Amino acid sequence: MPRTPLPEIIRKLRARYGPPKRMPASGPFELIVWENVAYLVDDERRAQVFRALKQRAGSTPQAVLRAPKKLVLELIGPGGMNPAQRFEKLRAASETMIEIGLARMRTLLRENAAEAKKLLKRFPGIGEPGADKILLFCKSQPTLAPDSNAVRVLVRLGYGKEHKSYAQTYRSVTEAVRAELPRDYNWLIIAHQLLRRHGQETCKRSAPRCEECPLTADCAWYLARWGR
Repeated sequence: MPRTPLPEIIRKLRARYGPPKRMPASGPFELIVWENVAYLVDDERRAQVFRALKQRAGSTPQAVLRAPKKLVLELIGPGGMNPAQRFEKLRAASETMIEIGLARMRTLLRENAAEAKKLLKRFPGIGEPGADKILLFCKSQPTLAPDSNAVRVLVRLGYGKEHKSYAQTYRSVTEAVRAELPRDYNWLIIAHQLLRRHGQETCKRSAPRCEECPLTADCAWYLARWGR
């Protein structure tokens, strides 16, 4: 079946979920902190932990390194498993950003997204999808930067193919969707958030709630199983 254009998919998702909340983190270092400050928790809890760290310890590399270990562990404790490991990742990220230079990173994000991406992948917890997400939210590279939930949604809608390797699946999806992406970063960020939420709440891996999904008429995966 022909794929439904991405703008129409996002229009339907926005009608279902409404406008997404604004990300509380901004700039390359805060976005790296956002990824590492919590583990396997929902976005609400992650946001609470991030805000607490930013308000009471700071969200610059220097502030994270200056903050007493006891305080940081207290602040990030509600963010899920392995707080000690998350603490070490935050310190490592701070040291790496100081080594690279935050000003240099911001310049590269404006002028050389490919080089910025290479450097971002040096940080703990930042692989290719994470680097793409930072490039998107810093308005450096027009991409959807789909997380695993959004990747699942897009594959089921006919964008790319699922491979044994997640890295291959991710690249297949991002390549398939690239031609439809505008250079409107605000739209791309909203699309990223809506696809992610749809995968989390409705288009789940093992028990998708197809009976309430607004995309069943557009979904090759659904139609192949129950639509014909």
